[in-house]
Amino acid sequence: MENEQTWMLLSAYIDGELNQEEQQTLEARLKVDAALRAELAELRHLAQLVKAMPQVAAPRSFALDPVAFPTPQPQPRSGGVVRFPQPWVLRAVAL
Repeated sequence: MENEQTWMLLSAYIDGELNQEEQQTLEARLKVDAALRAELAELRHLAQLVKAMPQVAAPRSFALDPVAFPTPQPQPRSGGVVRFPQPWVLRAVAL
């Protein structure tokens, strides 16, 4: 396949996520590009294989305990004071 962008385009095509212009442009490319058609067929086959896989329940919940891992609270700002670097820092960076 040409690149990841083409792969993403084919994937979106299979999922029905392209707008009409994108779909028509891709379909025109598919008519003349046998390699692209082969990639599309392979990607469709892969999608079918994934859909056919059995659903397996997770062995346990992987959700974090909110008591053990509380949501971090935003830190208060320093009162709106903007601190600029000392002039010696700017000179050292310029070197």
